[in-house]
Amino acid sequence: MILGLKIFNEKGNCASCHQLVNAKSKGNIGPSLDDLKPTEAQVKQAVTNGIGIMPAFGNDKILTPQEIEAVSF
Repeated sequence: MILGLKIFNEKGNCASCHQLVNAKSKGNIGPSLDDLKPTEAQVKQAVTNGIGIMPAFGNDKILTPQEIEAVSF
């Protein structure tokens, strides 16, 4: 979980767009992940392939499969 939070806040920069209390992020471009409550599978799908204006972190080789696994948990 610590690695996932580090990726969320740093390498993936998810915090710039998404709100997630556990990550202490207050992004307001994308949906609040606290409100959305996506499943692990939904997070993996969105992070890998992108959705809307969100980049395809997996397909574009921004994050490794292991990093996607960590951030999805």
